[in-house]
Amino acid sequence: MVIDVWRDDGWRIQSARSPEIEELLIHLTTISLSDSPSSPLWLVNGKAQKSFSSAQVYRSLLEPLPNVPWYSLIWIKNGIPKHMTLAWLMLLNRSPTRDRLLSWGLQTDSMCLLCNRESESRNHLFLSCSYSSAVWSHFAAGLGLTPQSSSWEDTTHSLLSQTGNKQKIYLSTLAWQATIYELWWERNNRLHRRIYHSQDRIIKRIAIIIRNRISSLRPHRSALASDLSQLWFTLFPS
Repeated sequence: MVIDVWRDDGWRIQSARSPEIEELLIHLTTISLSDSPSSPLWLVNGKAQKSFSSAQVYRSLLEPLPNVPWYSLIWIKNGIPKHMTLAWLMLLNRSPTRDRLLSWGLQTDSMCLLCNRESESRNHLFLSCSYSSAVWSHFAAGLGLTPQSSSWEDTTHSLLSQTGNKQKIYLSTLAWQATIYELWWERNNRLHRRIYHSQDRIIKRIAIIIRNRISSLRPHRSALASDLSQLWFTLFPS
């Protein structure tokens, strides 16, 4: 702090030990400080802040980059954090699917744990796999998503191309993320616990998750929760 090296009659700084420090000390002798009380002032990108924020400092140190085109497909308001995180990893193809494990030199079976017909990869699991495709098709049909494709690229493009009713877009994204999460959960159950569930069971689990998420909004956003609930039960009566 400046107060530690300044007294009423001038600077109190140790002798210089290098030409650079000596140059700095010479410059300081040209600066005279006021006797009025002082306080720390935080500047972030040249703008004074009322208080210190580590988040603001962190963001100021990052190189500014534009939003990626899939941003709205992952980071949604009122989303489920663990679903958004897994969907993000899948979108970047960073999850340990069997094709990636094999590419790292690990010895493992390549077959898909859900259908046991083709090699497991991100694109196969979501949603070329016959098991996965049946689960997602149930929700895609009800939500009116077109095309109801089993291709990862076509599915994400269809979701990103949605326009119109924002509540329906929200439910579509929520259902897609929940589908990814539950299919990955089922895949891991089969791998680590040897527990198998039918497609109908997974569909019911996803529907329950979405209804519970809608219900969780009632304490703070009751009108939105009512509208979402009505829309969901209109699209999926049973």
